[in-house]
Amino acid sequence: MENGFRIFTSTRERKIRGELSVDKFLDWATSSEAKTEGVGNISIQEVIWCKMDPGQIPASHEYLVLLLDTPDVAIRIERDSPYWVTVLGPYIKGTRKDIITIAKSTSELCKPTDIIATLKFPPSSVKMSTLTALLELIIQSAKYYNVYTFNCWWFAARIWENLAKCAAKEAFKLDFRLENRRFISGDPDAILFVEQLDEDHHKFLACARGTKVISAIEGLKDVSTSIAASFEALQKYVGSETSAHALARETMEKLILENRENQQVLVTIFNAELDTSGDMTPTGMKLEEKDFTQQPEPVCAISASLDLLQGIYLDQVVDLKRLRPVNDRSRALPRFIREARLWAKVWEVDGGERTVPFYGFICNEGSLPMLVSPYFEHGNAIDYVNDHPDVDHRALVLDIAKGLSVLHAMQPNPIAHGGLRGMNVKILVTGRSTVRALLSDFGLSKLITDLGEESFSMISRVEEYPRWFAPELTEGSLTIKADVYAWSMTAIELLTHQRPFPWVKSALEVSWRVLSGQRPMRPLEYEDVQRGLDFEFWGLLVRCWAEDREARPSIEEVVEALSPREVS
Repeated sequence: MENGFRIFTSTRERKIRGELSVDKFLDWATSSEAKTEGVGNISIQEVIWCKMDPGQIPASHEYLVLLLDTPDVAIRIERDSPYWVTVLGPYIKGTRKDIITIAKSTSELCKPTDIIATLKFPPSSVKMSTLTALLELIIQSAKYYNVYTFNCWWFAARIWENLAKCAAKEAFKLDFRLENRRFISGDPDAILFVEQLDEDHHKFLACARGTKVISAIEGLKDVSTSIAASFEALQKYVGSETSAHALARETMEKLILENRENQQVLVTIFNAELDTSGDMTPTGMKLEEKDFTQQPEPVCAISASLDLLQGIYLDQVVDLKRLRPVNDRSRALPRFIREARLWAKVWEVDGGERTVPFYGFICNEGSLPMLVSPYFEHGNAIDYVNDHPDVDHRALVLDIAKGLSVLHAMQPNPIAHGGLRGMNVKILVTGRSTVRALLSDFGLSKLITDLGEESFSMISRVEEYPRWFAPELTEGSLTIKADVYAWSMTAIELLTHQRPFPWVKSALEVSWRVLSGQRPMRPLEYEDVQRGLDFEFWGLLVRCWAEDREARPSIEEVVEALSPREVS
């Protein structure tokens, strides 16, 4: 396929034609040969946002087509996945497939029916060197966050939104076929267009994959912000003697350095907060990294701000919840400090009888804050009941209720867990057959004041927990009665081996149904009844998920109702 780039000797020598990887394109465009030939001074005239079958749901391929001022040259840029089995899968690194296709005209690269929007630039305002610097930033950033393998819209959006800053508002044009879409309401511009398109895709991902995508979505948002800031800083250098390739790498390294500086800020604040926490933190809770016989290694991401690690501390396998580098204004740090304080207080009172033990925290110079607890080889409650269908399910849900009773009885103020579900309950097997359930994950827990409730920031978690959330949490009100509601949903989850509302795929739709007064339908399968979901137990669950929280029983009443009665 011949194109206008063939006038450059370097394109013929490097075989820059047809379809090629973005990496190969960047190697050529930033090479000394291309620089000598003036490739960096080529102007971009127009960017076209395309979407296959644009009238369909968000899950169709999206890409950009760029028209250049060089005669007979247009390029198509897109991110694809080499493995369709991983489409929409979170936490997959290294499987991006970024492609550039070079042709003589835009008609060879996209169908007219695929065009959603166009963006035109003033003459000579956006150079090829600008595009290559931006592409390098996007590719470099993939090393520092968990990418989706098929986030084609995100890849296109980052290119579009940053280049759009170089165009006038009137240069933006939406295709008339989409004027009934929500994202073009009002007086749209190119930036608003891409922001609302991002929001639509985030909601679609949450509906399609539920809880698994929340932290990855937050990661996409965070890195988008970093790319925009880095690109803005690069603008004064683009077109200079310095290589855009090297500048992008230097900028990302600067971001990592800033992360390290933020890391030291975290250490200082974390230690200071815990040192001044009075009776909130027992003495002797600070651990030393030198006591690890096997250094902690990452296992998985817990959320956008937390990672799970495992290591061997004093010859015992432990889990470590580590805070990621964030600035001192992030909401993640106070939440992390709050969890450390509350968990330590519960551990001091309970001693690991009904809740997961808290061994302490590590926060030394040169490392990120970490909370240390024992490793549970039998995993969480929902996985355990699926693997051991003959276990006493009623005994486990009673254990969970007893764990909540510990929190609710804390003095001087009770603690609301705020995030109870099967995944947040660990299983401890002692002896040959004794199975116990222990509460874990106090990341959403809060002290309840004398007024009886505490404000509850939903943030991104509103999409993660709606199947277990009491309806009043949508109004930001957390009380211990919300835990009673969550206990009832966790009981349904364990006894049926299915999450609440299993017939509803969208977690967002679950929220709507709950606010409309709907509750789980009573399972009538023989296995569910045999596990303990009889008529009497169902009646208890109905009381626990009452719309009026004051009508719900206390967790002590739940424990009493489930406890074996002595025969006189």
